[in-house]
Amino acid sequence: KGYTKEGIYKIIDFAKENYADFKKFEYGTEEIETIILTVNFRQIHARHGQYRQGKIKPWNLFIVTAGNPEQKAQFERELERRFQRGDFSRRTKIVAWGPEGWMALGNGIYIIEAAKKLGLEAAEERLSKEERIESLEDLFTGHKGAVIQSAGESKRIPNLSSTGKAWAYLPMENPRHRETNTIFDEVRISLSSVAYQIEEGLVVINGDNYFVFDYDDIDFKSEGVVIVGWRAPAELAVEKHGILVSDRKGLIKYSLEKPSMKELQELGIIPRDKDADRSVNISTGLMTMGKKGLAQFARLAGLE
Repeated sequence: KGYTKEGIYKIIDFAKENYADFKKFEYGTEEIETIILTVNFRQIHARHGQYRQGKIKPWNLFIVTAGNPEQKAQFERELERRFQRGDFSRRTKIVAWGPEGWMALGNGIYIIEAAKKLGLEAAEERLSKEERIESLEDLFTGHKGAVIQSAGESKRIPNLSSTGKAWAYLPMENPRHRETNTIFDEVRISLSSVAYQIEEGLVVINGDNYFVFDYDDIDFKSEGVVIVGWRAPAELAVEKHGILVSDRKGLIKYSLEKPSMKELQELGIIPRDKDADRSVNISTGLMTMGKKGLAQFARLAGLE
């Protein structure tokens, strides 16, 4: 049934009484509600993965992006350990990847490269079976991949700069292995709901994002591109999050990276009247693309 507010307060009181590190911690109502949401949705994500075992087509390719050679080596060790303990299907190719020369690149470049890598994997497999490939869109038929963006240097949390925030440990136990989970583990588990919906395509998610909503409430089945936005007051978004600007049908026209309140007002995205509705679509960084969307990204990478 999940955790209640009273139960969370009891856990915090116990921690403050028994652990020196917690004695100075203060939690307001908003923080407690966030904890409850996170824990309860974690149970929903875990149940989806548990109940759907055997019903989810495995990923063909699973990529974790790295920002430097040291990160890549660390990610490879972490991924191999999870592969050996059975977190991934034996049919899934797992890759820690970074750009040649380790140039600082935007997330869009990583997505383009991921589309290329998935296309090359699909081509190799299908040609080995002597299957005819009719077009670039057809190339991706029956193939799906996932990309966890984790190439950042965690500048706001310096102690995680060597490994990235995705590998930060959480106070959550993995029930299968009796080990403490990282953000990566929780994100991977939560993606089972997306994997259940799509048979082919690419899923992209930021490695430090953990969502307190049920993925089943979103229809990810599309041949194009689906980007998930979170409707919230502009005050919560300015200079902190990317903004998706869409038309009345929900089709995205463009995005803005951490805009100021002045920019939003000057572009007409929100009214100047403080009493009017000034909600915006915060970009969650979660996106999926079907065959048509993948083909467009693959063409940008040079595939034809």
